[in-house]
Amino acid sequence: MIVGEQGAAGKCLETVVERWLRSDIDGTHLEASDERFVELSRGAEQVPPGSDRLLFLPWLNGAGPPVSDNTARGGFLNQSLRSDAAHAYRAVLEGVAYNLRWMNSSIERLIGRSFATLNFIGGGARSALWCQILADVMYRPIRQVAEPTWAIVRGAALAGFVALDQIDLHGIAECVTIAKTYSPSIKNQRIHDTMFNAFLRAYKVNRRLFAQLNATDH
Repeated sequence: MIVGEQGAAGKCLETVVERWLRSDIDGTHLEASDERFVELSRGAEQVPPGSDRLLFLPWLNGAGPPVSDNTARGGFLNQSLRSDAAHAYRAVLEGVAYNLRWMNSSIERLIGRSFATLNFIGGGARSALWCQILADVMYRPIRQVAEPTWAIVRGAALAGFVALDQIDLHGIAECVTIAKTYSPSIKNQRIHDTMFNAFLRAYKVNRRLFAQLNATDH
């Protein structure tokens, strides 16, 4: 078993929505309602893939694998006057996806093979938009696991059944229900390749600056 912990993923979206896109005039941070996420998601659906070249770096608490850089930090790059809340929302979804693509490529090199499909679990997997973005960015089918917020609990239970010899490892897949499979869009491949390369470049050219600015954070 290989575990690549991204760190802040869904937390990036929560932070951007609650702290930057949802606050009182006095700066008090408010808990964003489900309706606010739905509203922003609808707006983000109208933003073209690549978020009009708005790039989000999701390292709000440091960068995990494949670099494990505690001093790295995130934020938006290439913001323009036309960038709005919908652009920011979509850019966060895409930025997390670019980080997963970066991490996944290292995992595939380590194990010596590529994954034909990837399962998406957790709260973010409830978003059809995020599922499609992941499929487009990773350029492979993304399988949305049914009731994805229960996936970790069910995984622990399945691990227990394996330990008790109730099922074998090959039997686990048969216990996982897939709600929907999202296929990558060929027409979106070029923009996501461009943005992903910019994502990698953004880390490489800024890592020394991150280290200088945040050397005393840890």
